[in-house]
Amino acid sequence: MADARLQVAIERRFRGGPTIRAAFELDTASAETLVLFGPSGVGKTTVLRCLAGLERPDAGRIVLGDEVWFDAAAGVDRPPQRRRIGYLPQGHALFPHLDVAANIAFGIDDVRGAARTARVAELVARFGLSGLERRKPAELSGGQRQRVALARALARRPQLLLLDEPLSALDAPTRERLRLELRELLAAGGVSAIVVTHDRTEALVLGDRVAVMVDGVVRQSGRTLEVFDRPADEAVARVTGVETVLAGRVVTVEDGLAAVAVDGLRLTAIGDAGPGDRVLLFIRAEDVLLSAVRGAAASEGTAGFGEGGRGSSARNRLVGRVVGLEPHGPVVRVGIDVGGVRLVAAVTRPAVVELGLAPARLVEAEVKATAIGLVRLAAAGVDEGGSR
Repeated sequence: MADARLQVAIERRFRGGPTIRAAFELDTASAETLVLFGPSGVGKTTVLRCLAGLERPDAGRIVLGDEVWFDAAAGVDRPPQRRRIGYLPQGHALFPHLDVAANIAFGIDDVRGAARTARVAELVARFGLSGLERRKPAELSGGQRQRVALARALARRPQLLLLDEPLSALDAPTRERLRLELRELLAAGGVSAIVVTHDRTEALVLGDRVAVMVDGVVRQSGRTLEVFDRPADEAVARVTGVETVLAGRVVTVEDGLAAVAVDGLRLTAIGDAGPGDRVLLFIRAEDVLLSAVRGAAASEGTAGFGEGGRGSSARNRLVGRVVGLEPHGPVVRVGIDVGGVRLVAAVTRPAVVELGLAPARLVEAEVKATAIGLVRLAAAGVDEGGSR
C-alpha cells in the first residue's frame, strides 16, 4: 500500500518577531482529524497557511505520501492549486452574491457541464442542503453556512482539508451545538483534516489526534486523549487545562506504583520513574473527588494526607481547607490548601450546597493513582520547585 502519511517539519521565521516551528505526522489513509491546538497567537494559522501553500516556510519539508509539497533545501514549493487541499479560512468566506449551489460549484475546477452539476447535487445531498440550493449565505443559519463551506472545500476532491477556527465566528450557544455536527460532517467527508482551534472542548470533540503548540512550537503530538491525559511537560499541561501541577521526588516504587514526596505530602501515581527521580505530577480538577471530612481529621480540624480510604479505591486521600470557589457555568472550581500545596477540584453547584463548601471549610479530596500524570523532570526540562 502506498505511503499516505503527511509529514511536516517546518520553520517559519519573522524578522524582528517569533520563529514558528512545527513537526508532526498524520496518516491520511485513515481519514482522521488532527487538531492544531494552543492559545491564540502561537502560530497555528501560520502553520496551516504553510501547509496550504499560502506562506513559504524558511526551512524544512512538507510531504504527503510520495508528493513533496515543500522542501527548502531542494528548492521545492508546490503552489496551492497543485497541493489538492480544501481550505476553510475563519468565517467560512462564502461569496455573499452566490447561492448555495454556485458557492459549492466554485470549488470544482476539474470537470464541467453535467459532471459538475452532478457533483454539486451529490454534495448538497451528503451535507443535508437539499431545498437550500438557491438561497444566499445571508439567508442561511450558522450551521447551514458551515455545511456549505465544507461542501465547497470537498468539491474538488482534496487530499486534505484545512480548517482555521471553523466555529470561532459563531456565538457560544451555536458553537456548542455545532461541535458534534462538525465532527459528523468531517467523518462524512471521508478526507483527513487539520483543524486549528484554541478551544479545549473543540479539540477534544473534533480531534482523533492533536498537536499542541506553545510559544510558537509544537511541543507534543499524538492521540488526543493520550496527550490530554498525559502531557509531556508543564507547558503542555497548562495549555491543555491541567489545574494542578506539582513537583516532587519519587521515594519508592512498589507494584508499579510510585510514592512521590511533594512538600511534606506523599502522593501515589503510576509512571515511568524510579526512586530518587524528580518528577512533575499533573492532576485535572475533574479527577478530584470531594467529600465531607470523616474521623480524626474532622475532630482535630487538621489538614493532612491519607492513603486509600474506607470504601474507596483511590490511593490518594488529602484533607485540606477550601481557599476559594470560582463558578464556571454549572461547575464550580474549588481551591483547596493541603499543607501549603494548592489543589483544584471541579464540582457541580448542587455539590457545593450539599457539602457546605465555603472558605476555610475542611474537606477531603480523593484522587486515583491512575488519574495522576507523572513525568520525570529530566524529560520535562524543568527544575523542582513544589506546587506550580
